Amino acid sequence: MGCPACTAPDLLPLLRTAVKYGAYVDQGDGCVKGLIYAPFADYVGAEFGLTAQVHPILPLEQLLDELTPVACEERAGRWAGRMVMASVHKEIRRPERPAPGQGGHLVLITGHDPGTGTVTFHNPSGHTADTPRTRARLPSRRPCSTPSTPAGA
Repeated sequence: MGCPACTAPDLLPLLRTAVKYGAYVDQGDGCVKGLIYAPFADYVGAEFGLTAQVHPILPLEQLLDELTPVACEERAGRWAGRMVMASVHKEIRRPERPAPGQGGHLVLITGHDPGTGTVTFHNPSGHTADTPRTRARLPSRRPCSTPSTPAGA
């Protein structure tokens, strides 16, 4: 028999409570609208004692700072970094392709390895057997195309 404290909670009660906090919005047709970040931060704080901050824009250097382990005396000298839930384009599933846009697909960024220059993340919706759902890695720096300048700028 498994440890009761080690089991994941049922999803439907989690969803219903998240809706009460405004983290999801009931569309009235049986569907809910995306994850609304600020109410979600309130929800996980109140219901689970987690600390969450919302950053509408998180530059790469700040992301890496969030992931970097820091000394934590409360944890008996162990190192503790933060995890980051990020809204990324769904094409993160194909890192060899440039992302054609921003946001809409949530991943949990779990670490940064300065030695290899990669970030590690959990992608809950890998779409093929070749797409890892856990411990996927991407370069923390990669070439970006320069956005075109709008006419008249």
